[in-house]
Parts: sequence; C-alpha cells; structure tokens
Amino acid sequence: LVTSISGGLFADKLIAARMLTNTQTRKLMMSVGLIGSGLLLVVAAYTPRESYSEDTRARSSFLLLPPRTVLLVSAAMGTAALTNAGYSANYMEVGGSFSGVLLSIGNTMATLPGIIAPVVTGIIVDRHGCRDDPALLSKCEAAYQTIFVMVLCINICGAVVYSLFANSKPLV
Repeated sequence: LVTSISGGLFADKLIAARMLTNTQTRKLMMSVGLIGSGLLLVVAAYTPRESYSEDTRARSSFLLLPPRTVLLVSAAMGTAALTNAGYSANYMEVGGSFSGVLLSIGNTMATLPGIIAPVVTGIIVDRHGCRDDPALLSKCEAAYQTIFVMVLCINICGAVVYSLFANSKPLV
C-alpha cells in the first residue's frame, strides 16, 4: 500500500514537473514495477542460505532464513505495486467516461494468469520431485528457482509489450 501510494505521488511529480510525459511515466512505472519485482524474486530464490542447526546444515547449505525470505519477497511485492502508477492511471487517461468499463474488462482478463499460475506452479513442483520432506529440500529449491525465473521472464515480456504499445492519449 505504501509503495503504491508513494509510486503514484512520484509519478504525479514527474508529470507535473514536465520531466516525463504521461505515457513515458506510465511506461517507466510499469517497467520498474515488473522487472524490479521479478529480479527481487530471483534474488530470493538464489540467495545463499543459512541453516538453523548443524543437522540441517549437513543436509543442505541452502536453507534460507525466513526473515531474509520475507524481506526479499515483501520488497518484490512492494516493487510490483509501482505498476499501479502505470496501468491503473492509464485506464482513466485513455478511457474517459468509459474508464470503468475498460478497467473491468482488463481486470477480468487479468484473472486468467491467477487461475493458470497455481496449476503451472504445481506441475513444476511435482516434476522437480518437491515434497514436504527436509531431505528433498534441494528439489524444492530448484523448483522455485525455476518458477521465479519464469516470473521474471514473463514480467520482462510484459514490460516490453507495455513499453512498445501503451499510450496515454484518450481513445474516447
């Protein structure tokens, strides 16, 4: 919430100071939000881990301490909130009195990845042999490293597509 609001204020300041146009600002906020959050998730997945006990250390030197994980994933989600200053404001700029309709259509289409992602994640986790067993920790790590790299790639594609095609000129 804090990042979303401060991202919006920052975007407004960029536009008010005429440092960037509306379109450039929307593209910047989308790119930083998408690519930044993807990178932070990949960093979380590949961060060297420390263990809680010698017994666990013997099995794997890649146990991530929960506070570090929480910090990195929280930073990723906070960075992703910057996209609100991109696409959300863009609906109002291009849609005029129809911005609510455009927003509802966009949100409806955006639910598809939310339906598909857990299925794909489950398939990847299963194929890596990840189970709720400390002895299989490295398989789970490999599964989530794969997943987070995929997230980064999808986010980069989203940022590129948005940067190429987005515009803030009113359509109506």
